[in-house]
Amino acid sequence: MFYFHVGGFFGGSKDMGDPMAASEATALLDDLCAVGYTIVNVDYALVPDYHFPVPLIQANQAFSWAQKHAREYHLDMDHVIIMGSSAGAIMASQIGSVITNSDYADLIGVRPALSSKQVKSIVIDDAPLDYDTFSFACKLLIGNYIKGTTFLSKADKSRYNNILHVNGAYPPSFLLGSEYRTDMNKMHDALEKVGVVNELVDPLKEEGKKMPHCFVAEERTNHIAQKAFLRLKDFLKKHRF
Repeated sequence: MFYFHVGGFFGGSKDMGDPMAASEATALLDDLCAVGYTIVNVDYALVPDYHFPVPLIQANQAFSWAQKHAREYHLDMDHVIIMGSSAGAIMASQIGSVITNSDYADLIGVRPALSSKQVKSIVIDDAPLDYDTFSFACKLLIGNYIKGTTFLSKADKSRYNNILHVNGAYPPSFLLGSEYRTDMNKMHDALEKVGVVNELVDPLKEEGKKMPHCFVAEERTNHIAQKAFLRLKDFLKKHRF
């Protein structure tokens, strides 16, 4: 499992997770390790020094490096899961399209190091993807990451929002939607339309409960988060081969 951390593309790290998070920074990854997954926890360059698509280029470099060192680190690169939360979830979602849609890969400028056969599932934990639905604060954050401005062109939005580029080859996907449940519902609908196996966890719809951003990280202390974590484990087990 390759994991990409939270932090709005301006903060966070593979060691500390989200510096603003209330939950234990690495609890979720610790518990996924306990299930039996080998975690490759990846750092990536942040704004203001770097912008989109540099983190995707670096993610691709991480996949290439892992393939070269697979034996050394006991990595099964024929059975890969890609997971991210918040900013990392954006990356995970986009990587799914880079790997399965050559037109999107060309649009981003990334030649994928992994094939669609190697990637068994994608986990997208509360990714803001549909720019036109963002709050002004989110537009400011994402716009700064993309090109250092709040207002994006139609072409900029298309390069960023990979919901517009999913196809039937996209890997089986597990979606978690809380703060960005609208985006995750749109991703779910897009995947359904092209026949991709996916599961959406939407606590507001399912439980009538509004949950915080990336709530699954609270799975040690919150029963709704724990239920989501158990569903995630079951989904990954089902699609590991």
